[in-house]
Amino acid sequence: HFLVVQDKEALAELLQQCLPKNLELTVWQHLLPTLRFLRPPEGGDATSAIDVIGGIVARYPTLRGSKDLAFLLGHVHWWAPEFVEQELTHWRSLTGRTVQQGYGELVALLAFLHGDREWPRGELATIEQGGGSHARAGAALTVVNLWGEPAQRDRATAFLVRLTPSASEAEWGAIFDLFRINDDLLPDENTGVLLEAIADHIADAPTVSATFIVDRLQALLPHEATLVARLAIGLVEKWRNELGDIRTGPAAHASDLVNLAVTLHRLGPATREEGTHLFELLIEVDAYEARSTLDEIDSRFRPFRSIRRPRLRRREKVGKRRRRVT
Repeated sequence: HFLVVQDKEALAELLQQCLPKNLELTVWQHLLPTLRFLRPPEGGDATSAIDVIGGIVARYPTLRGSKDLAFLLGHVHWWAPEFVEQELTHWRSLTGRTVQQGYGELVALLAFLHGDREWPRGELATIEQGGGSHARAGAALTVVNLWGEPAQRDRATAFLVRLTPSASEAEWGAIFDLFRINDDLLPDENTGVLLEAIADHIADAPTVSATFIVDRLQALLPHEATLVARLAIGLVEKWRNELGDIRTGPAAHASDLVNLAVTLHRLGPATREEGTHLFELLIEVDAYEARSTLDEIDSRFRPFRSIRRPRLRRREKVGKRRRRVT
């Protein structure tokens, strides 16, 4: 810790001296995340830090594709983007879900945060147009995390809109993660464009358990009410088998969907029909609280009248009975 804070050059030299000692791979694997502290001061020379990290990876190439090295490169790119680009060329040909997802995440990170650099922009275009599903999902995860930043929002929205029509299950998982990461969805143009793209292709999406989507949709009302209705109807169709089963996650949010349907119906003519349709779907799948809410709104829709229990007569007090006898 002292060398990290006081003398990074000495720490880099110490690590260089340890490299030839053939330490176990796990030793270097555990050290990788801490190497981000080798970052030189603003405008300083990063050569020694790059030499150390590059030397470790060259001596232990199985570190490529690991989460620890991906984490490190996610910090190093700020002060050594050329080194990260060179390292990622080795990741491109590696196989496996983790490595390909990490590759996509890092390429997208470089492309968005270093927009003046040609290699990451070209590599991201290659991933988008013909990359594997895991690399595309990794890129989508990075873009979703950057979507909330005003400086990146336009480009992030455009990327996700282009990705949605041909998204695989892994990519849809990343797209739906946007609703978890962004607590407050602003009802602006980017939100509308992205929600419309998702609504247009939600029928092709896999069944998702991302029930936090319902909370975000509720927060958007009364803005984007039509899009909210389309998405809610699409989600109910996806959760048709789960909403009536209290053992599942979607069933826990059935009451929220019921409230959403009622709100859409009450907003006005523009969403009244969609709100009714959503409510009918919830009743059809026997969603939790849908039938009781309908009964509460208008008991005439019940298939049978409830049997009212006759009210019992109150017992007279003993004192009154005695006075009445006398």
